[in-house]
Amino acid sequence: MVKKRVERRPGPALREAMRAEEVLEVLRGRFHRPACALRLSQGPVTVFDSHIGGLPYCPREGEPPVGEDGRQLRLMVQINFAQMPGMPPFPERGMLQFFLPDHDPLVGHRGMEHWTEQKDWRVLYHPEIDPTVTEEEVRVKVTVGPAVAEEGRERRYNSAILVDNLVYKLHFEPVREEGITRSDFRFWPQFLKAWGDTCDEPPPEQFWPKRRTEDPVSLDQMEADRLWQELDDDASGRTSKIGGYPAFPKGDPRAVLPMCADGECPYDTVLLHIEPDFRDVEDLSQGYYPLCFGEDGRAVFLMREEDLLRRDFSRVGYYWQDNSDAAYFKELCGEEWRPSARLAFSPV
Repeated sequence: MVKKRVERRPGPALREAMRAEEVLEVLRGRFHRPACALRLSQGPVTVFDSHIGGLPYCPREGEPPVGEDGRQLRLMVQINFAQMPGMPPFPERGMLQFFLPDHDPLVGHRGMEHWTEQKDWRVLYHPEIDPTVTEEEVRVKVTVGPAVAEEGRERRYNSAILVDNLVYKLHFEPVREEGITRSDFRFWPQFLKAWGDTCDEPPPEQFWPKRRTEDPVSLDQMEADRLWQELDDDASGRTSKIGGYPAFPKGDPRAVLPMCADGECPYDTVLLHIEPDFRDVEDLSQGYYPLCFGEDGRAVFLMREEDLLRRDFSRVGYYWQDNSDAAYFKELCGEEWRPSARLAFSPV
């Protein structure tokens, strides 16, 4: 006689995690945006291609941008929208470029009070691309960038941003819908609201509650932790992308802006989100680490959708964040460095 299999009922910790999974699906249905993930390869690039590092496209009458000190800024990322899948309200054509200072330990960022002031960094958009511009014409204008030949010798310009001065070709994944990320300052209030709308049980104290003190750890808690880990990964938003929602290791810097009160924020469009590692377009097990923003750091460029629709990139907000604390910035800037609440680099 074959014994009938009895399915074990989940314990209280796992039930809580399962309810959170349902609530997260509800929340994603309410808050979602199209996103295009970015991949890399080491294939050849031209000044007209989307790429990281290397030579920028530069119109025949144009010059590469410079910082406050008059020194030329280095191209970090270049995006040819004609090579990217269509994703309104982003342009369907034209060239978007992100330039950062080459030897600034703060990588051009001067706190949230100045995050839209493009003094030591720059975002440029060329609505039309001149196909007659040559690489040689651009190269003579650029004083920073990849290796160049001088008197028969190769000279390299070191960078505080780009690792090894390599140039990577940028590839675009198909556009998909991305739900609100857990580090978005609106996530937790909206999560609690969705929880209250869908179930009568009290909500957890935080996303992925701290494990109860148990010795040994119960099977119920282990299963709950595994599910919370999956939910945490799904809601992290940690991939380099255009669009979607930003992800921050410590906290959403927009929360300190007066304009972002009551759960509203006009700076809601991710123009570019850069993670430390990129996946190879042909082999996801192969990773590249082309850009450095401190330990486990990432950079995000945000703008207002109304500005994007006008193709006005003069008020883009730029922010980077890593796992460093205030002591790290005092070491860079001196003991007199005192961040205000709005000036803080890494809000907790």
